[in-house]
Amino acid sequence: MRAEHLLEVLRGDDVALGAAVHFADPAVVEIAALAGFDWVSVAVEHATITMKDVAALQLAADVRSLTLLAHVTQPDDFRILPLLNAGIGGVVLAHATRADDVKRLVHTTRFPPLGDRGAHSAVRTTDYGDLPYAEYVAEIDRSVAIGLVIEDVAGLSNAAKILAVPGVDFTYVGLQDLSQSLGRPGDVQHPDVRGAIERVVELAAPHGTHVAVSRYDYDVADLRDLGVRMIATSMDHTALLRSFRDDVDRARTGLSSSPDA
Repeated sequence: MRAEHLLEVLRGDDVALGAAVHFADPAVVEIAALAGFDWVSVAVEHATITMKDVAALQLAADVRSLTLLAHVTQPDDFRILPLLNAGIGGVVLAHATRADDVKRLVHTTRFPPLGDRGAHSAVRTTDYGDLPYAEYVAEIDRSVAIGLVIEDVAGLSNAAKILAVPGVDFTYVGLQDLSQSLGRPGDVQHPDVRGAIERVVELAAPHGTHVAVSRYDYDVADLRDLGVRMIATSMDHTALLRSFRDDVDRARTGLSSSPDA
């Protein structure tokens, strides 16, 4: 499943809920889908996941009708085109600070007239050549989402120009990095950080660009009321740790309360 599910949710009134994935096992993506998430993302800069791993995750996402997003650090990263050919649901540029970088991302990711994506007629997204190429080119841009991350003072200062670039579907506000850049490391609820979310929502609205954040300590209803439409509520490794810890705590509590303890 490319971006269809995510974009469909964003066109409605719902909030699209997502999770960050660090494990290379496709079962993690399937479990995320079974849990009810609308999308999952892989931040290549923070995970030891290869392109081959991402392609396998994409197969699992397709089976479960889940949108998979890949975060890259450069707008013309050599991995973008192979990921697109493998059917990735969306490409997200981390640390977006300049409009020119976002234009380069659009240029790399979209077919003309918005971009100049490289052409290949026999890849997974063309059903290995079975799909008529003209039909493929006419439709594929609707199946790929483009996102960016505003997560430092430079990006925030240039947000008006960045968000005015055509072809972008959503923008994250990277709360952890932004709090650090604003001199409030880890204090994601500081008024300066909250004000940054409000500012990005305000600037994104005229362009129809949706805003995404990771929840951290925020209430999801509060974020929705701020105008956020995509919320990452979980990370696979922290969710696993929390679940394991809860199981251990319950077991030890049960053992300590036993008459034979």
